[in-house]
Amino acid sequence: MQQLSKTLAVILGEKLKADQEQIEIFAYSLEVLLGTVLEIFSIIFLAFLMNIEATTTVCLLVFSSIRFFGGGVHSSTYLKCLFTGNILLLSLGKLATLPISQGLLNSMCLFALLLGIYALIRWIPAGTEKKVITDEPTRLKQKKKVSLLLVFWFVATGLFLKYQVDAYALAIILGIMSSLFLISPLGYGAIKTLDKSINKFLILFFGKEVKIDV
Repeated sequence: MQQLSKTLAVILGEKLKADQEQIEIFAYSLEVLLGTVLEIFSIIFLAFLMNIEATTTVCLLVFSSIRFFGGGVHSSTYLKCLFTGNILLLSLGKLATLPISQGLLNSMCLFALLLGIYALIRWIPAGTEKKVITDEPTRLKQKKKVSLLLVFWFVATGLFLKYQVDAYALAIILGIMSSLFLISPLGYGAIKTLDKSINKFLILFFGKEVKIDV
């Protein structure tokens, strides 16, 4: 993927008559884009094989939209990101298909709403070690965008509950809760712990850590 990105960046740079620095920016951007496309394709494809494509797609839309504007923790390599992203979203898609009582569903919706409000006040936008948003006007804009997204998704949840499409309502709630979890300090700690566990597994079976760095 990295080599393909560099090749495409060089071709694009020649077409646009870009300098070396711009070509490197193209290469990085293409690598991120290709990695994202690969992850989305793999999730949808596996969900199709598992017959949970509808709920998984809803979870993916909710999860990715909030994460895009809200930020949050990322795995240290593409390989780990691909692995954790697939496991997480396929699990959420499967959970959304399970029968659940109306009372529990309403309680989860209320909890997700309260968590969303708290996250907006305390955590959003969440940064990474490489990128932390400190500019207050920019932070405020990101908070407003996530607020609008949460309003949209909770309205959609209300409509699904009204028409008794519980699977989609649950999929939205799970997508919201999981995205907010990865924005929280607890989510940062969980991903770091998972990274270390995967490293130990790779060292145990391959004798070294397999790196596919961003």
